[in-house]
Amino acid sequence: MNKPFETYFGGKGSDGTFQTIINHIRPHKHYFELFAGNATIARHKKKTDYNNILVEIDKDVCQRLSETMPDFEVINANALSFLENELINYSIQRGQNMCIYCDPPYPISSRLSNHRYKHELSDDEHDKLLSLLKQCKCDVLISTYPNDLYKERLKDWHLIEFQSKTRKGSATEWLFMNYHQIDSLHDYSFLGNNHRERQLIKRKQKRWVNKFLSLPQLEQQSLVSILLK
Repeated sequence: MNKPFETYFGGKGSDGTFQTIINHIRPHKHYFELFAGNATIARHKKKTDYNNILVEIDKDVCQRLSETMPDFEVINANALSFLENELINYSIQRGQNMCIYCDPPYPISSRLSNHRYKHELSDDEHDKLLSLLKQCKCDVLISTYPNDLYKERLKDWHLIEFQSKTRKGSATEWLFMNYHQIDSLHDYSFLGNNHRERQLIKRKQKRWVNKFLSLPQLEQQSLVSILLK
């Protein structure tokens, strides 16, 4: 799928970044990506058969998203207002069939550069965003850089820390989740902790698939029946 923008500040397109996030997304039928920007996670993860919705405040970005990702619904809205007026209630109805991935502007104090977004969030707005997301009754994942506000407000959430590549060098990313246990994934395409592991897993999968396909049909059906027990 084509990128809406070749580069996008704060995007999750570097190798190892979007894969790590996708490897923590549980199965769902309704997907919402807030502060969509370049929509990196939505572009790479497996689409659902139901709702695939991108929410972005910038009209020009929404236009580009609509042009390059026509299979997605693009909503031009302020993420905080959308959460407050629609998404919290929608999450109550859909529950664990729904997933929200949120990639807000990094708190200014946490950034490695002096770059500023066209649409920034104040510390008070970050605080309100977290309060609204904590009211959602579905899976929620939030990306940010290390900062005290998120650490304190989400201290009861699960946190993973990993390194990502930026134009300024290596950066520490935080991914918060409002769940701790991951028994299954929505998308297994990027399984593995790094590129080498992902390649090894793919080769292993290919070998086992070929072995399975070489079996007589009744043996194939027998194995399937055992795996489905």
